[in-house]
Amino acid sequence: MARLIVFFCVVALAVAGALVIISERAAATHAGYRVARLESERRRLIEHNRHLEARVAQLRAPGALAERVKGLQLDLLPPDRWVEQRLAAQKEKDKASAASPRTKTAR
Repeated sequence: MARLIVFFCVVALAVAGALVIISERAAATHAGYRVARLESERRRLIEHNRHLEARVAQLRAPGALAERVKGLQLDLLPPDRWVEQRLAAQKEKDKASAASPRTKTAR
């Protein structure tokens, strides 16, 4: 009878050890699959990032910016003409303020 109990204890320990080994092996396999999936996703994201960087460079190109500004149909002037208009407007404003007499109020 004692031999039977010892035999069952040894078998139980062997089964428990085998289960531990199998569960560790399954966890390692699962981790390997996860690593492979994440590496694949990383490669995909790197490629997507390259495409986005190329698109940003394309959109920031002076020609592309000029085309978009033309598409907005703004009434833009070259800088030298804009400065001339601003100076002329300021001179007219100064003349108008010099021509109108300032009234002083008595206290």
